[in-house]
Amino acid sequence: MKKIYGVLALSLFFSATFPGLSFAISTEMSTTETSSTEESDTTEETTTSETSESDSDSTESSTTETTTSETNESTETTSTTEEITETTSTSSKEIETTTSSSSKESSTKDSQTTETTTQIKEKKKPKQNKKKNQSKKTSKPNKKKSVNVNYTVSLEDANFKATRNETNEQFIMKIGNKARKIAHKNDLYASVMIAQAALESGFGKSQLSTEPNHNLFGIKGAFQGKSTNMLTSEDTKSGYIQLVDQFRKYDSYDDSLKDYAKLMTKGINGNSSIYQGSSKKNSKTYQEATKKLTGVYATDRHYDAKLNAIIKAYDLTRFDKSFTEKVKHKVAKNDTLESIAKKYKVDKQSIIDLNKSLNNKKPLKVGTTLTIEKDIKFAKPLNQKYTVSSDFGSRGKEHHNGMDLAIKANTSVYATGKGVVEATGYDPSAGNYIIIKHDFGLYSSYFHLNEINVKKGQKIDMSQKIGLVGSTGNSTGPHLHFAISDDVWGNYYHPKEFVDLD
Repeated sequence: MKKIYGVLALSLFFSATFPGLSFAISTEMSTTETSSTEESDTTEETTTSETSESDSDSTESSTTETTTSETNESTETTSTTEEITETTSTSSKEIETTTSSSSKESSTKDSQTTETTTQIKEKKKPKQNKKKNQSKKTSKPNKKKSVNVNYTVSLEDANFKATRNETNEQFIMKIGNKARKIAHKNDLYASVMIAQAALESGFGKSQLSTEPNHNLFGIKGAFQGKSTNMLTSEDTKSGYIQLVDQFRKYDSYDDSLKDYAKLMTKGINGNSSIYQGSSKKNSKTYQEATKKLTGVYATDRHYDAKLNAIIKAYDLTRFDKSFTEKVKHKVAKNDTLESIAKKYKVDKQSIIDLNKSLNNKKPLKVGTTLTIEKDIKFAKPLNQKYTVSSDFGSRGKEHHNGMDLAIKANTSVYATGKGVVEATGYDPSAGNYIIIKHDFGLYSSYFHLNEINVKKGQKIDMSQKIGLVGSTGNSTGPHLHFAISDDVWGNYYHPKEFVDLD
């Protein structure tokens, strides 16, 4: 106690004699740290006030704010225990595979990003208050909190667990939009198609589904004369039995997806309607569709329960939405169904189905107006030549959710389609960004900009200039990160599905 009074007395003495020194002593503060934890998301805020001396009579006080950006919906660290057969269309016997991964999206980088901004105030040099890059103010994106998605189905003899993780999510994104288009054209549930591909192929990991076989659905027989023999399991009344069978071999996933759609709509020899009960026309929900496939497409008695669990865990119903638009085409001289179908990149049969009055055996009547349903297309975001420096898809241990278009700084960036500006701002990873909401529930994103020329809520026309290319945020050089999604900060699709990019 005596020591404390002695220190106080000494402090008062110096305070009266040397006011500047008294100020320096009184402004010393210790670092404090506050941490709060929520059930599914953690946000840390650290505030530090420090005093440092640059000259004998100059005092700097600095405040450091650390903001941890919220992770996107993509997925928190999860572990998956799934029991899936190596491959077969007639069996889904369970083989345990446990996968742990962490997928956290912060704009372009699939990891949690932290930005630290330090503001410095000087006594003697007020003109030098601005810190380098201080103009990059952080506008916290409205990102969804990560949620652990885990669906467990209790079966007669075991449990089936479908847990979302990064590796499996990459497989979903790889085939998702292709499956959407093929399913829509064939009146099928894309959610069921993708779930079957995931279950039958072990999310693209089975030997039958990988190169050079590409058989995602365990379809037996031969495709264009190509096949391979594999060990498979069959679910019988007395239990599972193993046998060697012949399976179709494809050149690509596209071939596998299209052949599956043909099987669902055309059936097999002697029974053309065997799988047609799973179509949208004959099943009001995807649950009805999976039920009608159980014991028919696969001998597994729990086939529908497993498919439903995968659909829920990966929110696959989002792929059941159709990104198409109907346009009118006035028949001109020399027009044929084939030439019109080629112009709009659609199947000839789809034109016939939409225009019931057409007679396929007679020439088209000039002046007739036809309804065409085509995939929506957007304009390019850049008018000058660029280089694709990083494509959509797997990039090391992360998933790149857009395309990086390398081009010189300050090149004009254009809106890919008409819509309304959903968000603008600065993100530690995305840099200066613009997100535009379009029709059909789609969003286009433009990251790493040097300049933003639009405001939130502003209506935008297709090909309207919205900003300038830059290298802000987590970037190693000038480029435009361009992305298409059906959520503001999630559910990304390959931009090439909507834009003619080189």
